[in-house]
Amino acid sequence: MLEILESYLLRAQTALSEYEVICFLDEEGLFPPLAKNPELKLFQKHFITMHALYSLRERWRDEGKKTLSISATRIEVGELRQAQKYIDVATTTDMSSYYLDWSNYSSTTEDKVYEYLADFWRTMARQSPVDENQCRVALKTMGFDASPNKSDLIQRYRQLANRLHPDKGGSAEEFKALLNAYQTLRINIID
Repeated sequence: MLEILESYLLRAQTALSEYEVICFLDEEGLFPPLAKNPELKLFQKHFITMHALYSLRERWRDEGKKTLSISATRIEVGELRQAQKYIDVATTTDMSSYYLDWSNYSSTTEDKVYEYLADFWRTMARQSPVDENQCRVALKTMGFDASPNKSDLIQRYRQLANRLHPDKGGSAEEFKALLNAYQTLRINIID
């Protein structure tokens, strides 16, 4: 995988997004068998991609070849300046240690991915509460009369996602509405 990814990155004339890299790796058939759950599957593709990118960056640094700037929105190859060869890797503040540790991949469950998504949306919402109308719509979309506990929410989400996912014969609009409802309710549940 690293050689194919290296060739792809070196041919790129501009910076790439993580999405573009994932699509390329997917088209090349380089991902191993992945989870059936769409959120966990996406996490696995993300993790494998970031692992490969950070591995390649370390290899290039060790070989004195190139630099690789890595973020979700921008992946860019650059020239390695002489002084960069001696940067103490331990002082970097990126996520390389997380993505280079395969135990983080193997220990991540569907529930953990849902927590990551909820944390992401909570951060995006800047901890602002969801208004009552959004909660009512979300409860109705998921078939609840009252606010569920975390376990019931996850169980109902999985049941509905299995039925409404486009790959299972549902529509993209219904699935998107379900995902939005789940995220709205998940943000507001106190664990």
